Amino acid sequence: MKNKIHQLFGFPIYRASLKKEKYNRNSIIKTVLKNYDKSKTRNNWDNSILESSNIHHSLCDDNNTEYDVPDYSSLGSVYIKHTKKYIKQLNLNGNVKFSCSIVNYTCMTQSQRMRRHLHIDCDFSGVHYIKFDDKCNDSTLFENTLPHASYINKIIPGALKKFDNSNAMNSYLCRYFKYTTKEDDVIIFPALLEHSVPEIKSDKPRITIAFNIKVDKNE
Repeated sequence: MKNKIHQLFGFPIYRASLKKEKYNRNSIIKTVLKNYDKSKTRNNWDNSILESSNIHHSLCDDNNTEYDVPDYSSLGSVYIKHTKKYIKQLNLNGNVKFSCSIVNYTCMTQSQRMRRHLHIDCDFSGVHYIKFDDKCNDSTLFENTLPHASYINKIIPGALKKFDNSNAMNSYLCRYFKYTTKEDDVIIFPALLEHSVPEIKSDKPRITIAFNIKVDKNE
């Protein structure tokens, strides 16, 4: 099922493994862990008052000379390759041009979490689970903000008992859905999908890289 579009709340989501791709994985992880050792709470990104995150996050802090910037140079072409595969399956009109940019990395361990958010400055977003133990680290938790999600169980009582709620095709029945991923997977999804990371229950680092995709509307 990898490299194909799935439906998440009716929205197209793409997943692929990057294990066979050539890029400087170990070097990136080493840099991130070195930064994390300096401070577990690097979080200039999050200015929320009602709900806050507890993470090590590079966004809005890349100019901080206390931390090293990972060498992403070998990853750009990999993300573009899979973005092309995703967009091709969307059956958009004409020859679609897009830009793809790496925006941050996140590192989390025991008791850390990332609040709900969405990416408002792009069309699609991607998450690369560069260091991730699927036995003890949580995947991204998506929230179904469509109106029916609040009362689906009143319309179809006990619906989730009849459907496999681990299958993304049935996610339209769920208010929240944890999309299954493994280490070195990448997922791409519409940027308007709200998502979060539940509190981590393990000391094993969970490292992800986020990238944003903008479609050229002038073509």
